[in-house]
Amino acid sequence: ITEAVGRCDIFLAIIGQRWLNATNEEGRRRLNSPSDWVRMEIETALKRSDVKVIPVLLDSAKMPNAQELPKSLQPLCARHAASVRRDPDFQRDLEYLIRIIEEYSGNTTDSGVAVNAQIYYEAGNRLLDEGNFKGAINKFNKSIQLDPKCEAAYEMRGSAKYYLGDDSGAIIDFTRAIQINPTNAELYANRGMCHSGLSDYESEISDYNKAIQINPLEEEYYVKRGMAKFNAPKNKSHPGDSALRQHATKQFARDPQGALADIEKALQINQRSASAYFHKGYVNIYLRDFRSAIADFDKAINI
Repeated sequence: ITEAVGRCDIFLAIIGQRWLNATNEEGRRRLNSPSDWVRMEIETALKRSDVKVIPVLLDSAKMPNAQELPKSLQPLCARHAASVRRDPDFQRDLEYLIRIIEEYSGNTTDSGVAVNAQIYYEAGNRLLDEGNFKGAINKFNKSIQLDPKCEAAYEMRGSAKYYLGDDSGAIIDFTRAIQINPTNAELYANRGMCHSGLSDYESEISDYNKAIQINPLEEEYYVKRGMAKFNAPKNKSHPGDSALRQHATKQFARDPQGALADIEKALQINQRSASAYFHKGYVNIYLRDFRSAIADFDKAINI
């Protein structure tokens, strides 16, 4: 082990969700055993000043607290970790990990930038998961400062702004992320949600059109586009219209048939979409087809 680790410039400590409490055949925690191969490898890497140790957290695994680890492994908690999650985040997370490895190995000209940007990005993600949206935005700001082409940082900052009710600010961030990566369907869908919050249904429908064009098999895009059609006035009101006319236009000029057509497309993709049945029931109530609405809500509940 000492010889093999000594040949490494970079050591990736892979941490899954069961890594901390994995047990041996006797039911004892493996990390408590000094002869456990995983523990021995990490211990050896941590002792060497010429080996960079990077914890890699798989499938949203959390970094353990130092108190949960044997004393010889506790320095691992002081190392900055990288996350590698499942799709749709896998490719993006993997690219970040590659950039960190390149930085540590000296294969990039932007010394320290990629690593520091990733550190702030990961910190922002943790705060976002904890519901600290303002703190997350602060971390994403610093990540973007260091790496202005970081699509993920714009996307996550946009999400934090959305949760804070700043739809306009979120739209700016999602738009910047789209400029960096125009093939990410989820970015258009996220921006569409923000347009919905501003009652800009025309832009919302346009974003879902684009998301569907990129990923036509995501049923939720059809559901959301359908509800945008349902909420969008067919005849736009104008600034000179009376308040009563503007209210009537918004309240009654809907497109329920267009909404149902989209929701049916969603159900063709996934017959067990509770969201699709729920929204279909909602539209059927508007159409006063109460029997169909009840049947739709029953299906949503049973799913």
